[in-house]
Amino acid sequence: MWCVKSTAHSRALASLVSHQVRSYSIHELASATSENAVRVAVANGLLVRLMRGVYVTAEQQDSFTARAHAALRWAGPTGVLTGESALFLWGVLEEPPTQIQITLPLGTGRSTPKWIHVEYRSVPFETAAWVSMTIARTEPALINAFGRLPVRTRENLVFSAVHQGTISIDVLARALRQVPRVRARRQLERLVAAIAMGDESHLERAGSDTVFISSELKVLLRQHNLRIDGQRYRLDYFDPATRTAFELDGAAFHGNLEQRTKDIARDAILAGAGILTVRFGYGDVMDRPDWCRKVAHAVLQSRQVA
Repeated sequence: MWCVKSTAHSRALASLVSHQVRSYSIHELASATSENAVRVAVANGLLVRLMRGVYVTAEQQDSFTARAHAALRWAGPTGVLTGESALFLWGVLEEPPTQIQITLPLGTGRSTPKWIHVEYRSVPFETAAWVSMTIARTEPALINAFGRLPVRTRENLVFSAVHQGTISIDVLARALRQVPRVRARRQLERLVAAIAMGDESHLERAGSDTVFISSELKVLLRQHNLRIDGQRYRLDYFDPATRTAFELDGAAFHGNLEQRTKDIARDAILAGAGILTVRFGYGDVMDRPDWCRKVAHAVLQSRQVA
């Protein structure tokens, strides 16, 4: 009789946990079956204990979503998933972080499992419900994560997220002003300002900071849209007085025949409208900005209308 009952409970337990990606408390599992069924499930390898009183199925033990759910269960109702963890769930990051980032209100310190990273917040921020979890919205999550992200990739991540519409630069700027302490604040503030001014990539930001810095070049129109024969063209920098466009070619386009072919056709169409296109490559902008600036000055001077 015990075996029949135990088998029935085991089947009920397996049915309960096999259709959702989440964590379970010991009380939740036991109330649906029995404490003995839980012990049997652990012994048989169906359930894995992540921390005291919290379990996931064996097949979900490496699942980021299940572990994030467990981390929030550990944190309690005031916990919020943030940083790289929230950015991964929002689709901003392609790979999940090795630690789950959680924020808690000040004064709620406790012993923390090694796979959970906790920060304590002094100001509230916007959150959203993701399945059954409370997570930070993309902008506060980015502010929290920015200083931990690799230096070489953090700016490109922000540009990409803004371009895709997953992050609003206005909301990001407002949220940044509300947070008193931020890792790499100055870099993030400069980046937000650059994007607000029209920069759309790390290369364009470098160009704005190192090439187009003279009084003659600062007045150029940035990200200027022109329509020629019904087709719209966006120019990185444009001088309407001399009808000169400056384009910055990223490293990703180097050696890309298809992109190069499109650029040649584009430059020809603009030339037909009397616009000269001057292109600076990634290496030139990053390694010899003074040379780029000198060339830009010479081109503009040669094309000035008497």
